[in-house]
Amino acid sequence: MPELVGALSDAAPLRRILEKGTASARQTNGQKLGCTKGSLELVNVSFTYPGMDKPVIDRLNMAIKPATKVALLGPSGAGKTTLLRIFMRYLSPSSGVVLINGQNIENIDKDSFHNFVGIMPQMPYIFNTTVMENIRLGKADASDEEVYEGCRNAMIHDTIMARPHGDNTQIGEQGGFLSGGEKQRIEFARLFFKAAQGYFIRRANG
Repeated sequence: MPELVGALSDAAPLRRILEKGTASARQTNGQKLGCTKGSLELVNVSFTYPGMDKPVIDRLNMAIKPATKVALLGPSGAGKTTLLRIFMRYLSPSSGVVLINGQNIENIDKDSFHNFVGIMPQMPYIFNTTVMENIRLGKADASDEEVYEGCRNAMIHDTIMARPHGDNTQIGEQGGFLSGGEKQRIEFARLFFKAAQGYFIRRANG
């Protein structure tokens, strides 16, 4: 798949930038997650951006139980994105703690944490290749049936197969032939391979 190899090569500089940008939040010698029941709790969490007088998040307390869905709603500037970045460990709280399974996420090994959660950005990374190859970014050795199962879980299988070339459809530069919701479902299908215990999703459209 030469197109995919080229796309991944093009993505390498972006990956290095992202890794550098999150280095301050990385804990490489921390604790492993002790259990996987999936509870998430915020205790008096506040966050203030440098140079700002008022906190974007002010002493927030929240408890999310396993196997539940929670939507963060509010106007622009309410702190939704900031809170999600804290959840994803791209930012650290100015004060307070975030607990996952009772453990402070700041003390958890970054790899252990990311094995536990699946993260879907608002704009998923879509490459100029086929639907099948895009989904296999989640698991390079996935069989065709595994890819189809991921598509069914993401509720995009029928949409893909209805296209003239099915799963071999070329989806265009930056997924130009897909709607925003379809791009997110492609990312959902990738995340299926991870079998994470929790998912953080920005603006699910589909």
